[in-house]
Order: sequence, then structure tokens, then C-alpha cells
Amino acid sequence: MQNLIFRFIILIVCCLISATPVAAVTINSDTVWPADTYTINDNIIILNGATLTIEEGATVKFVTDGYLWVQVGALDARGVIFTWADGLNEWRGINFSGSDSRSRLVECTIEHSKGYSDTFPAMVYLYGSVDDPGLLVEKCSIGNGTADQGIYVAGGASPQILNNNFTGFSDAAVYLQSTQTAVITGNKFDSNAVGVHIYYTGSNTAPTITGNTYFSSTEADVRVTGNIYKAVAWNEGQGTVYRVETGVSILENGYLTITDGIIVKMNPDKIIWVQTGGVLEATGVTFTAADETNEWDGIWFLRGDSRSRLENCVIEGAKGRSTHGNAMVYVEGGVADAYPSIIGCTIGNGGAQRGIYVGGGSSPNILVNTISGFSDYGIYITGSSAPLLAGNTITGNNRGIGAFTQSKSVVSRTNRIEGNTEYGFFTGESYIYPVADARYNWWGSSNGPYDLMGNPSGTGDPVNAKVDYWPWVGSIADTDDDGIWDEWEMQNFTNTVTVSDISDLDEDGLLDTGEFLLGTDPKNNDSDGDGVFDGLEVQCFLNPLLAGDFGLDRDNDGYSDLRELISGTDQWNSVDIPEIIADREPQPSGDGDVDGKDLTSFIAEIGLFNCSTCQFDLDNDGDVDRADLFLLTEDFGRTE
Repeated sequence: MQNLIFRFIILIVCCLISATPVAAVTINSDTVWPADTYTINDNIIILNGATLTIEEGATVKFVTDGYLWVQVGALDARGVIFTWADGLNEWRGINFSGSDSRSRLVECTIEHSKGYSDTFPAMVYLYGSVDDPGLLVEKCSIGNGTADQGIYVAGGASPQILNNNFTGFSDAAVYLQSTQTAVITGNKFDSNAVGVHIYYTGSNTAPTITGNTYFSSTEADVRVTGNIYKAVAWNEGQGTVYRVETGVSILENGYLTITDGIIVKMNPDKIIWVQTGGVLEATGVTFTAADETNEWDGIWFLRGDSRSRLENCVIEGAKGRSTHGNAMVYVEGGVADAYPSIIGCTIGNGGAQRGIYVGGGSSPNILVNTISGFSDYGIYITGSSAPLLAGNTITGNNRGIGAFTQSKSVVSRTNRIEGNTEYGFFTGESYIYPVADARYNWWGSSNGPYDLMGNPSGTGDPVNAKVDYWPWVGSIADTDDDGIWDEWEMQNFTNTVTVSDISDLDEDGLLDTGEFLLGTDPKNNDSDGDGVFDGLEVQCFLNPLLAGDFGLDRDNDGYSDLRELISGTDQWNSVDIPEIIADREPQPSGDGDVDGKDLTSFIAEIGLFNCSTCQFDLDNDGDVDRADLFLLTEDFGRTE
């Protein structure tokens, strides 16, 4: 009976509100508004942990500058229209500050709002700490007003914004600043300047933005500012445009994955900077300038991580940066550092003087790219770097490749080096520079590169004295059609029949076609002599010509990619941990831990080769060597 009386009183109050505009409504206790039309003369403020429930079918009208403020409480509205009162003058919007998980807007219409304030010009403003439960906004229509933004989220709040329609905002339909784990999915963004703005402001920022659709965005589908401190993904559908407004740094423990078909537009003079401990993994991505008349600065890998890779990407419209070698892609690191891979990319069409600059001691894999149109060098290599260059097309530059390394020879194989104005390949001629290994390249002519002293009749791209270019690819002859050029087969085997496109003569897991493309030794299963077979290194995205790089750990879980490959775990997933493989003492089944007994037994076998019974041949290559010692150390101290 008391409940009926209470609902009757509420109904009368609501009818009064709907019939005549009243002053500010303050909700101090749980209140229900049944379906009706309510005209609010001023504001609604929800306090003291109260919940205002507005039932389906209700319309709430606000007079000029009116607002709904969920201060310390909750708003539960389903199927409600929030709109202006007079059809002429807009209200301000809804403010959630200190609200809790009871708050939700489901199947609502929010319209004719000019924005909550000048500072936060959004129809819905949400502020909360990282400890606050999130607001649910689902299946709503938000727009049809002069507010710059639809929903503005700040302070660490983590709403779920699902399956809504956002239309006609002059800035971002959803603006996320310092959110914790906001989820933005299934929404339709139509005719906004920007669908979603992500402002990365600290280690807590990792919103999930996926599965949305964008139509007629005037600036970009997604706008990005700030730096990345943890794992995030730009993984909306193909053709989605991400605009980087202020440049982005990927800091230690930051991991940015950009998926196939994404277009990343960079504001003028901005850079993507992959710092020490950060990772950029981009596949099938176009990196270009946001402003066709003002170029961006390029991509900079500093002391890179082997998990970083640019694969099948387009990199264009960049002018480079003078402090970064004036290159579109700049790679720098020490000799002990990991390195990114640059594979299958098209790099050019911009004002940068160089395509790829490799410095310090970094040794990236640069494979099967097209690098063209640079006023200085297509690829410039300096310091003690030893990148692997294979299968690239390097054309239309002033100089194709420049090598100025003091301690290591650059290996350049099976590239098409042609149409470069001054030199196809140029090295420092001082005694401190080693001879570059540039055999088996095509130089633009069947009679090879022009070399004043060594091949004056050559009509291909010129080379200077410290380039070993013989044998070159004459007519790209491959008489047996096995994917291996005849010159290479003749030099290594004196015939063209010993190896083929399915053979692996040295049984290292790398087909002889791969040995040819990468410049490894087809008669030596460990070309760099570091104890790891060439095939294993290639499978781990390592360099089979760079000794000692088998310790690289792409997912940073403490176990090398080599180990993950042997164990069958995911080298890109830090949660997938390999099982113990080095517990071999007491033999044969182990004693449940890896300790000094295992180390002692390992020492007794070190140096053995071709031994099918060795307990500590952990990488299964027939030898017990330093690679096996490395794998033992990864397990040392572990207990089953």
C-alpha cells in the first residue's frame, strides 16, 4: 500500500513538471519518472547516491542552457528523448561526474544541445577516476545540434559506447582523454569531422576501438594525439583513416599494432618515434601526409626491437628530419640491439633526401622493397651497421645504395639497382671501409655496372672501387626455371642441376632458393657461425648472416624467439610461455628442475657434433654449442 501511495505521489509530481516549467529539479533519493513529457525550466541535479530512472517513451525537454547533472548518483534512461523545449534555443547537455555503473543511456535520443560548457563542448560529458565503474551508452542517436562533440570522456573513466549513431559533429563525435579501458564498438559515425579522438596521456590509456563504421568524415575517421605506453591496436576496417595530430612516440613497453588497409595521415612536421623498448608492427598500412602541401617527418626506430616491422606498407609524403638522416625511415641502434624488419614496402614520393637511413650498429632486414625518387640515397648505411639487403628494387635515386660502415661488410643480393643517376652503389673508399658484397644484382644492363677500372664497358648503374659486383646478373638467366640464377649456381656448384627450388643441400631448414636470395652459404648450415641453423634464424625473422642475434625476444616474455619456435609457442604472445626443455639430469627424464646438475652434464657434451644421442642438443641441430648453452640459461632456475 505504501509503495502504491509513493508511486502516486511521484506521478502527480511528474505531471506537474510536465504541465508547467519549474525551477531546478534536485533528486536526493531514488526516483522514477514514468513515460510522459517533462519540461525542465532550469536543470536536473542528481545527488547523494540517488538514481533517477526515466522509463521508456518519456521526453525530457530543457529550456535554454538547461542541463542534467549526475553529480553523485545515477541516471537510468531507456528509450528517452532528451531535447530542447521551445524548438529554437538549445540546452547544454548531460554531465556524468562521480556517477556509477547504474548509469546508462539505452536507445535514447540526445539532440539539439550546444554542449555542456565552453571547455567541454559535448552533448554528453563523462568524468571519472580509473576506479569508477563505466557508463553504458548503447543504441542511442546523438546529434542534430551545434555541440562540437558528441561524448567527451576524461579522468580515467571507462565507458562502454556501443552500437550508437553519431551525426554532424564539427569536432570528434567521441573524444577520449586519459581513459582506462573504454570500449567503443559497433557505432556508426556519419558526417562528423572526426569519428573518435584518442588522446593517449599515460600508461593507463588503452581504449578498445574496433568494429565501428565511418561515413563522410571531413578530417579523419580517427584522430590520435599523445604517446603510447602499452599495447594498443589501430585495427578498424580497411580504408579507415587515422590522423596523427601531434606526432606519436611509442615508449618502453608500448606496442602499437596497425592492421591491414589502415591509412595513417601525419600532420606537417610530425614523426612516429619508436623509442627503446617500444614496438611498431604495421602490415599493409599507408603512411602519408595529412596536408598535401606540407610534409611530415617520417618514421624513426631508435635502438629498435625485433618485434617491430613494416611489411607491405606504403611510406610517402615525408621530408625526413635533419637530425634523422633526412630519411623517410631512420633506423639506429647499437650492435647488441635488436632491429626491425622492412619487407615488401614502397618508399618514396616525398621531399626526403634518403629513403632508409641505417646507423649506429643496427642491422635490419631490408627485403623486397621498392625505394625510388630520392635526391641523395635510396638506402644509406653508416656506423657499424650490417643490414641484409635482398630482393629490393632501388631506382630513380641520385645514388641507389651508400655504404660507409667501418667494421662490417654490407651484403646486397638479388636487388634491381637501375636508373640511379650518379651511382647504383657507392662506398667509402678509405682503407677503413670494407668491400661491400654486391654480387648477383641486376644493374640495369646485361653487361653489368659501369666501373671505370674494372668494367669500363658496363652500361648499368655506376659503382665505385670498393664494391664487389661480380658475378652480376647478365640477363637474369635462369635456364632451368628454378628461381635461382645460373651465375650463382655455377659459382657454388659449377653446374645448374645440383640444387633446385625444392632442395636444401645443407639441410639447415632454408631452401636453396632462400640461400640464393639471402646470400647465405648453401653448403654451410650455419652461415654466421653462431650455433643456430640458417633456417631457424629465418623463421625467427633473424639475420642468418649476423652472428649472435638468436637471443631476440619479440613478445618480451623472457624467452627468445628461437626458443619459442623450438617449443611451438607463440613468439608474439607473452602469455604463451614455453615448457622447460633443459631438465635433462638425472637422465633421461630429469629431476623436476634446471640446476647445477644440468649445467654439469651440459659441459660434458659441449663441442660434440653429429651426435644423435646428446641430451643437451636443445635446438635439435646435431651439435651441442653456444646456442644450446643460451637455451639452457633461459631455463636455468626453473622448476616443473
